[in-house]
Amino acid sequence: MKLLLALVVGSLAFGATRAAAQVWVPQALCEDPLDPPSFFKPLAFVGLAKCPSLCAQAAKVCKGFVKDAVACRLSSYNGLIKAEVGLCSEENPDATGRKKCLTEIKGEKKVAEEGFLNDLADGFSGCEAFLKNCTLACSPT
Repeated sequence: MKLLLALVVGSLAFGATRAAAQVWVPQALCEDPLDPPSFFKPLAFVGLAKCPSLCAQAAKVCKGFVKDAVACRLSSYNGLIKAEVGLCSEENPDATGRKKCLTEIKGEKKVAEEGFLNDLADGFSGCEAFLKNCTLACSPT
């Protein structure tokens, strides 16, 4: 998903069909939504009386981190889109050029939003995997 996001953002920032001026140099402004599951260790609560409920709490926090990361990326991306729309108007004084430019942005935005939703689902899957492994570790074998 990182590659998809980089390609989408890169195409917006460096698009050959519009925006001669570079709007934004892609950088990591937000946490990667796929990283939070790695912040939590499945064996952290082993031996504690409330191990399963602590696992569930940690998984809930994990999902919150994933949501925050996706929300950050979406917010940043929407700001970029606003700048791109402004460039469309500036660089395309004719209605046909503006319409073509705005249509391209709309298509790129749809692809990016699908990528954000995929990242959300993948991040949540990682949190669920943590929960499963953590809960299994709670049970003595």
